Amino acid sequence: MKLSDLSRAQRIILGAAALLLLFLFLPWFGTKDERTPNGILLPARHVTIDVLHPSVGALGWVLLLIALASIAAVIVAIRRRDPGFTAAASLLTAGIATIATFWILYRTIVPLHSTSIRFGIILGLLAAIALTAGALLWIEEEGQRVSTARRRVGEALASARSTPRNYD
Repeated sequence: MKLSDLSRAQRIILGAAALLLLFLFLPWFGTKDERTPNGILLPARHVTIDVLHPSVGALGWVLLLIALASIAAVIVAIRRRDPGFTAAASLLTAGIATIATFWILYRTIVPLHSTSIRFGIILGLLAAIALTAGALLWIEEEGQRVSTARRRVGEALASARSTPRNYD
């Protein structure tokens, strides 16, 4: 498989997913300085937390799975070259990329308790937006609207069910 075999949308998806994987290891959250009731500033230790840290919860691991699933969807779609599968892969990638974008956006607006956001979450958000845009472009490049893609997936599933299998 050569890079020239990939469409523009597929290259965007692979690049954005790779960047998202890289950005998972950058600081996403950090501690804030606190003030006493008298107004005295108590500097925090300025601990930064990447998104895979256990205190963040499932967000990091879900984003890791989303990035890997997006890469896998593109690779498998290239190898199979089945229009029904490509339609399903493009819709799946668009759906999970949209979930990632909104989840990161939510954590950008509402950070973890007593933390502030760091540059890693902004870069992660940009990578998730690029991943979503690439997935939507992939649907468009396939010449499909979402309803057409759903119909083609349904037809592919129906033909797979009706195909007789020979178990000799």
